[in-house]
Amino acid sequence: MTDRPPTALADPAKEGTAAAVPAAGPKAPVAWPPSTRPLAAGARNAANSAAAGSAGGYGGAAARQAGPQPVNNFSDMLPPVRYAPPGAAPPAGQAAAPATQGAAARSPAGPLLVAASIAALIGISVVLPIAGTVAALIVLMALRAAGQTAESLTRRHSRRGARASDPVLSALVFPLACAWSVVRTVLLAPAALVAAVVAAAITIIAVPHHPLPLAVAYGAGVLVAFYGIGPGSGSSRQPLRKFFDWVADTPGRATVAFIAVAAVVITFVVIANSHPPFFWPSGNLIRWLQHFQVMRDARGHLLRLIGRQGG
Repeated sequence: MTDRPPTALADPAKEGTAAAVPAAGPKAPVAWPPSTRPLAAGARNAANSAAAGSAGGYGGAAARQAGPQPVNNFSDMLPPVRYAPPGAAPPAGQAAAPATQGAAARSPAGPLLVAASIAALIGISVVLPIAGTVAALIVLMALRAAGQTAESLTRRHSRRGARASDPVLSALVFPLACAWSVVRTVLLAPAALVAAVVAAAITIIAVPHHPLPLAVAYGAGVLVAFYGIGPGSGSSRQPLRKFFDWVADTPGRATVAFIAVAAVVITFVVIANSHPPFFWPSGNLIRWLQHFQVMRDARGHLLRLIGRQGG
């Protein structure tokens, strides 16, 4: 075979119908957004780089020439995130908002209103040692039962969420909680009665003439105070605190609520200082107690017990 001479390429400048070939050269890099930038060639983890280097060949040589490659953590494919340094305070608009909402839900006058309510129950038990004491104890037992019912519903909501059967469940749980509250009251009765007897004894010693009515009244007040602020009484005060947090959620409402409760307390104090106790519905309780020789000579016995001469 004979060699053919190479055919000359057509000159685009000489041929009018031929399109001009673009000049070869480096192209401008494409501007990728930071969050959509493609993976760079050769960006692999350290383990792949070592494997490529030990395998030899073109890939191994390229890896050895390029040196250690950065670990592929896909940071170039994810949007930028800025993390706070350890121990730094959270931004004011994020974590501080729930704390502010939780603090706003608690009334600053709540403890004072709860204490005034317990004082009102004590006052009614001093003015009405029989009916008032029974009513105050019933209120405290009902508050404890309501708090236990609310706690059981809260635990149920945390596990299963709110359901339509919650009112029915509350109606079933509340009587059981009332029964348990009565049991707790009976179990605490010995300590409460000891406190009441001590208060009555101090009254008998301090009042020289006819101390028995006042001794019974003050003993009843201490009995109610034991169940209201004594050991195990926190479950009775907690529903009161939640109620006042809901009612007295603003300074104006808290002021009105405190004035109302304080007016009730002052009324009972004035009645207790200006009138003898009302032993309703049994007006003959004091006469019945005076039939006992021990009760008639109670002041003399107590004075001799503390080393003083009875008058």
